[in-house]
Amino acid sequence: MVGIPHMAARDGSTEHVGTSTASGGWLQRRRSAGSFGGGRVLAGASYCRPSVLAIVPTCVRKETAVRGLLLFAALGAGACATYEPMPIPPGMLEMEGAVEEAPAAHGYLGLEVVPNESDSLENLQIQPGLRVTRVAPGSPAERAGIRPSDILLQFDGIRTDDRERLESLLLAAQQPRRVLLQVQRGTRVLEVEADVEVREGGGPGRTLYHVDRARVRAAFRNGAGGAYPEVAYLAEDSPLAAAGVAVGDLVLAFQGYDPGSAAELVRRIAVELEPGERGVLRVQQAGGAVADLEFHAWEPERVLTGFEVWPLVDWEQDLEQDRVRFVIGDFFLFSLFKRVRYGAEADYSILSIIQWHTGEARLERTGEVSAGAARAEHGAEAAP
Repeated sequence: MVGIPHMAARDGSTEHVGTSTASGGWLQRRRSAGSFGGGRVLAGASYCRPSVLAIVPTCVRKETAVRGLLLFAALGAGACATYEPMPIPPGMLEMEGAVEEAPAAHGYLGLEVVPNESDSLENLQIQPGLRVTRVAPGSPAERAGIRPSDILLQFDGIRTDDRERLESLLLAAQQPRRVLLQVQRGTRVLEVEADVEVREGGGPGRTLYHVDRARVRAAFRNGAGGAYPEVAYLAEDSPLAAAGVAVGDLVLAFQGYDPGSAAELVRRIAVELEPGERGVLRVQQAGGAVADLEFHAWEPERVLTGFEVWPLVDWEQDLEQDRVRFVIGDFFLFSLFKRVRYGAEADYSILSIIQWHTGEARLERTGEVSAGAARAEHGAEAAP
């Protein structure tokens, strides 16, 4: 057997493969994922048949080997097929921009907080809790003894690892009440009581839904009590629906850990799950029952986007641009036949010399219409 190293992908993406033996089988080449708009581009894959140029038996005569090499150098024998994921189906886009008005009254502690980032430049990460940056004078937080630089870990037994969850808990407080706050100060963890005040005036609206279209195909919102995310919508092809999750269920845990707010849950789903990977949600269903439901992240179907047996045939298509290219006999400087289609139009060439164009006939008027033609048209309209 002869080891054949894989070549880099033509689009510049990285291929994570090693060498394979030249056994005549198809070699799979996977492309690493990139990023787009807050999410990641799903990886494609290429399947290539090793070129027989690398498979020359040592037992053949020298003359035969030379003739064979010349023949295959002229015709080539390597074949590659490229598959790419289908675009993410439309849907839920109108939910991403939905904003709800804040309630007329909401709870107030008098705290300004930021994510609790690590102070180490060598290990930048988000740690549990929220770092207090300001305590309003005379506020419930000041009366409870909370100081700037304290870390707020829990609000009445609910973890506060992201700001949206704390905001949801305060928005849900419609009446004054006493809560237990867990605070870290230096190396000590303290528990202090604070009297949450209720203030009138809703303030700015907040995001109603947090949507994941690429992994679980679902939308979440913060539950009525503000403690846990609630499933607000499930697409028909959502893996959560197939696993038994229903609209209205509360998400109590994701991958065995507290989910945080709806925004934090969607962020973690995008970061921690790859297409097809296993996930586990612990949900509280409508009847109060709690269940751990296993699912596999949504994975798009793959479609053939390229096939090449150089220099005999080269075919490729771009689904987004609606473009198809087909070449027979590609010899770098010229090709025997080429057809490139863009939508309803197509360009043809033979031997790179004879060329023609086809497409739909359309009557278009540009800004370069001559004044004479314009006057002739005006006169024709005025004629009886």
